[in-house]
Formats: sequence, C-alpha cells, structure tokens
Amino acid sequence: MKKKLLNIKEVLNNKKLYQRYKEYPLPRHYWSEKKKYVLIKCGDCNEKVKIYYGYDTLEVNGVIAHRDYWLNLLKFLYENS
Repeated sequence: MKKKLLNIKEVLNNKKLYQRYKEYPLPRHYWSEKKKYVLIKCGDCNEKVKIYYGYDTLEVNGVIAHRDYWLNLLKFLYENS
C-alpha cells in the first residue's frame, strides 16, 4: 500500500499530538510575533528549543550568531546526514 505524502497545511492545522512522519515524531511549533521568537517542541515529549530572530541574527537557546552562520551550519548538517 502506497503511503500518502503529508500536506504541510494539514499538519499545521491538525492539533493532534504524537503525529509521525516516516516513523519520527513531528515537532510542534508556536510563533510569537510580539517578542519575535519561535518555540519548537518535541512531538513525543516536552523538550524545547526557543529561537529568537532579529534583522540579521538568530539566538538559538542562548547562542547568538548571524543568520548566515546558522543557515550554513544547518545546510551542512542536512547534506552530510
């Protein structure tokens, strides 16, 4: 039986916890426009990462760096995993 691909809008609009994609839990995320951050929580537990964003910087759990640095780091991790 062929698995159906997930539509990101369906995933974001569905409030069920413990959703899975390819055997892995989908993270939950919450946006705060007022304080300029996004909170990303694990799909299985309450572990979390808070990312503050500004004009050209990102702060990920207290580590501040230019957004290009974070982009290159995450791209490297994605391509080499």
